[in-house]
Amino acid sequence: HRAGSASDQQFDAIYAQVIGAADKIERIVRREIADQASRYNNVAMNLGVMIFVLSWIVSFLFHRIEKRRTRQQKELIESEEHVRLLLNSVGEGVYGMDMEGNVTFINAHALSLTGHSSPQEVVGKNGYDLFFHTRELGAYFSLHESRLFSALRRGEGITVDDERFFRSDGSAFPVEYHSHPVRRDGKTIGCIVLFSDITERKK
Repeated sequence: HRAGSASDQQFDAIYAQVIGAADKIERIVRREIADQASRYNNVAMNLGVMIFVLSWIVSFLFHRIEKRRTRQQKELIESEEHVRLLLNSVGEGVYGMDMEGNVTFINAHALSLTGHSSPQEVVGKNGYDLFFHTRELGAYFSLHESRLFSALRRGEGITVDDERFFRSDGSAFPVEYHSHPVRRDGKTIGCIVLFSDITERKK
């Protein structure tokens, strides 16, 4: 009986140790879970703050870029309008051509001299076909025979006073024209042509 009591006491002691150890392990696990949750919450909060800040920065930069783009567009429109006003105030016909001879712009006086009513009738079309296409005696005047085209290809200016320009109705008038090459980064990209009707001078 005494031995049994000693065995029971030993069992109870071991049981108590096991329970104590289990409680300790449970507290450790709970603390670790709490720490992990706290760290997770901190990470989630930090990520949330970072996302908010990045969103604000992106929104700010987009607003600045859009504002700058709008300002640049406005300045470009104003610049183009200023150039157009300058061109239309010139007392000579003025038009521009690219390296293929296509008209890139034309002023109001040039339209009036050639009988066209709007730039849309001319811009994008070949200037030689519009203004040069026939010689004095009626023979076809090709692009590659033109002194203007040759000067353009060489990147040089030229002055001519013994050719004719044609109007939209097929009639012609003697002209004096001056061409000036347009360059970008040292490369010729086209030319500007100034011309005037010299009918009175030819009489």
